[in-house]
Amino acid sequence: MPTLATCLLVSYLVVSGVFSLLLSDDHVSEKKGVGISHRSLLCGDFDVYRGRVAWWYDWGDNPTYWTSNTQYSGCGDLLENRVAMVWGWSSRHNGHVIPSDAHYILGYNEPNNPDQAHLTPAEAASHWPEIERMAGNRPLVGPSAILCGHVKCDETLWEWMDHFFQLCHGCRVDYLAAHLYKGNAQKEMAFLERMYQRYHKKIWVTEFALPNNHTEEAQINYMKEILPRLEASPIVARYAWFSSRHLKDAFVMHTASLLEANSSTLTPVGKFYLDFHRSG
Repeated sequence: MPTLATCLLVSYLVVSGVFSLLLSDDHVSEKKGVGISHRSLLCGDFDVYRGRVAWWYDWGDNPTYWTSNTQYSGCGDLLENRVAMVWGWSSRHNGHVIPSDAHYILGYNEPNNPDQAHLTPAEAASHWPEIERMAGNRPLVGPSAILCGHVKCDETLWEWMDHFFQLCHGCRVDYLAAHLYKGNAQKEMAFLERMYQRYHKKIWVTEFALPNNHTEEAQINYMKEILPRLEASPIVARYAWFSSRHLKDAFVMHTASLLEANSSTLTPVGKFYLDFHRSG
């Protein structure tokens, strides 16, 4: 028969183990997310991300691609923690559907970029009340205008955002959105602070990575600099790495991928990103 001391020791170890698990779960940052393209998703990807990122998005509003595509029928709950986005607006694509279980709605993607949403501030402001109507009481994250260092924009970020808020006076925008591609953590945090001081709203960093030809080691070194700052900053509400998997090299290359090209195996970059805790 086990002694009282043995029983107490076992109870202590069990409780300690549960407590350790709770502490481990607590280390999952509520800020941390990832951009996932449906063009490159593998069914096992969500098994890797589940419980290790707090949210994800796919640059789309309507989730029917996931729910109606038979190749994902055995993947489990793909829509868990998905954040909807109204990517753009045009006469050809205005049938936006915000799912009822979306807790947040992201606004236009790079509207001052001719290769992305490509909306003037007037166009964006004129349709924003419709997005408000679809959102109901759910928080709205504003348009993610960009700094334009790598593309020729219609207006600078500051010009576009100033004009948008002037024209959309009284519109509800609960958060701002930003993309970070400077590759310098200190300068990027200064940029976010400038944005916060100018518009007085907390920020979702919906894309960030080292652009152009950088190694995996360089991506990890960049993460070592930027992630603790994003986590510690009171003005950063959430952030999402760009992106889960890059099948083709473009402005951001395959070395920024969190997952291997042909399997749901973490790259060294992905392992560092998912293993990073708030305590850093």
